[in-house]
Amino acid sequence: MDDSTNEIILFELIQVTQAKSSVGMEPLGFRKGLERLLDEGIHVKVVTTDRHPSIWKTLRETFPDIDHQFDPWHITKGIKKKLVQASKRKYCKDIGPSIKSVTNHLWWCCSTSKGDGEELIRRWKSLHHIRGVHRWEENGEEHKCYHPDLSADEQRKKRWLLEDSAAFKALYEVVMNRRLLQDLEQMTLFKHTAMYICDGR
Repeated sequence: MDDSTNEIILFELIQVTQAKSSVGMEPLGFRKGLERLLDEGIHVKVVTTDRHPSIWKTLRETFPDIDHQFDPWHITKGIKKKLVQASKRKYCKDIGPSIKSVTNHLWWCCSTSKGDGEELIRRWKSLHHIRGVHRWEENGEEHKCYHPDLSADEQRKKRWLLEDSAAFKALYEVVMNRRLLQDLEQMTLFKHTAMYICDGR
């Protein structure tokens, strides 16, 4: 699908007999389709996919000049699953009410970083808000949350996580996962793999 027009410009039909296994069908179809586009002289600048390892490897090794982006929806889904699992651990149930906020935060980081990978990662790694801290210093610079100031009543009613709690430490493990931080560098353009159509009904 072309990102600028939302039009399907190519599809590849792959039989299971063409690949070594059913798992190999997707990367084979992807490669054949991309090669067909390039052979027709179409300049492909960016390709957005989920995190399929074979497709990631194909783009990295065979098409290194194409910017490979990951769809934030797929990453967010994985983070939510990990946070739900973490919330089931002993003393970690306080993660539960924060799961939606954390996944929304990732979406916000990707949609507002304007292609700046360092800024996206800096915003994502900032775990101050979830502890009830909305102004802080980092590398000699003062930062603050982007949301409007909370009233004293709002601040008091919110269930913040304590930094030395088991819940915060479990959440920290998920947010600071090394592979996730690497993947964020491929989410800077906020591109998606799905097309959403509203027919007015």
